[in-house]
Amino acid sequence: MFLKKKKEKIKKILEEKYTETNIIIYFLLINHKLDNIIASLDDVIVIPEIANTIKKGYLTSEEQFVEMLKYIIDTFNNEFWFIRSNRNIILDCLINSKEAREILYSKKYLGDNQYIDYFFGLFQKMMVHSFQKIIIHSTIDMDMFLRESHLDSLRDEKKLYAVLKLICLCNCTSYQLIYLFDSNLDKRNKHFYTMQLEIILDRTYRLKNEALGFMENCYF
Repeated sequence: MFLKKKKEKIKKILEEKYTETNIIIYFLLINHKLDNIIASLDDVIVIPEIANTIKKGYLTSEEQFVEMLKYIIDTFNNEFWFIRSNRNIILDCLINSKEAREILYSKKYLGDNQYIDYFFGLFQKMMVHSFQKIIIHSTIDMDMFLRESHLDSLRDEKKLYAVLKLICLCNCTSYQLIYLFDSNLDKRNKHFYTMQLEIILDRTYRLKNEALGFMENCYF
């Protein structure tokens, strides 16, 4: 009953304005892709730090959730617009990852400008988490690739994010990209995931100079 009520409230919010992102969320909602996340959603309201930002003075937990979900989708579409294969699957993996919860359940108001870097940092953390995991479990010697990418530590999420972006650009039409965002890696399938990473890296080595040139001449 709790889940049903929450979903109905979110549905009404989405129906107030038919934007492209709201439609994406709407179909995620009715196809039960968000059930596990919504089931843990609280009732705490969000009050912006800047007065009169919101007419009624606060956001309900459902309104805040929709804003956070829109942030993830819009930022993914803006930052990784060039991915042409399995976008919906990748987005589903990201939204349902543990790292996405830090954004989705946040009580910081997106419109308060001091949180711009905060939210983008959380977005980067979400994007690179599975990629970090694959590199750690990989049997491929990646030392040279990481050095060439000026990545001294896998904990440097900003640099790792830039590397991930380059890899995604070089593999923008490849179905193997989904494995960089899938958090289901474990001992049973790590060999398969490593094989996919090897294919992805091979293509990156062949195309990275062209990709870097493209990145320099475009707004990335």
